[in-house]
Amino acid sequence: MRVSFPAKLANVFAVAFESELAPLWNGLLVRAPEKVKNRRALYSIHNSQVSLLGGMFKCDSLDEMRRFVDIEAGMLVENMTPVKKGHPDYREPAKGFKRTHTKLKNIWIACGPDRTVLLQAGSVEMPFQLSKWLVSTVGGIAGRQVLGTLVRDALRSTKPNNPWEKALSKDCFGVYAQLDQCVNSPASLKRATSSQDLQMGEFFAQRVLNLSEPSISI
Repeated sequence: MRVSFPAKLANVFAVAFESELAPLWNGLLVRAPEKVKNRRALYSIHNSQVSLLGGMFKCDSLDEMRRFVDIEAGMLVENMTPVKKGHPDYREPAKGFKRTHTKLKNIWIACGPDRTVLLQAGSVEMPFQLSKWLVSTVGGIAGRQVLGTLVRDALRSTKPNNPWEKALSKDCFGVYAQLDQCVNSPASLKRATSSQDLQMGEFFAQRVLNLSEPSISI
């Protein structure tokens, strides 16, 4: 998946990262994701519940996220894997929900002060059989509604008195300051003025994600 955001890296990441505000852009969530563990924003475990197709399918996920900030390259990299039984922070799915297992790799690429590109690759193991119709329907919901709203709120986060303003200003873990350094890095500024450099940055990012071509573009 490839998504382009009309906002700088810190703002885009804040919308995705501040879990208590996630229901603003992810209408599939039953409640705000719970952060079971959070170490300076670079390592976290979070538990989420989503409801699909009017409650026909209810899924619970427990995921471990590791993040790495490369200021010189102007990028933030994420690796998400499911927390399995035997892990000290493992918990059973919430009552009435079935556990999904998600593996994702994300690269958030700074392209100057006004643009961010997200490249994502991964797989989701669902706890029920998937028909071709269901895959198409759920994929359409995720693409049009969830990701579309994420892009909308990334731009919204740049406006005065937005819901993410306080978190960005407080910057409890210092991660937004690091992302601003990414935005102002020579690599980021070069990508902002040269489509060729952006394509080259995406090419190397796709190699990291083991992608040939992104399957979804927004």
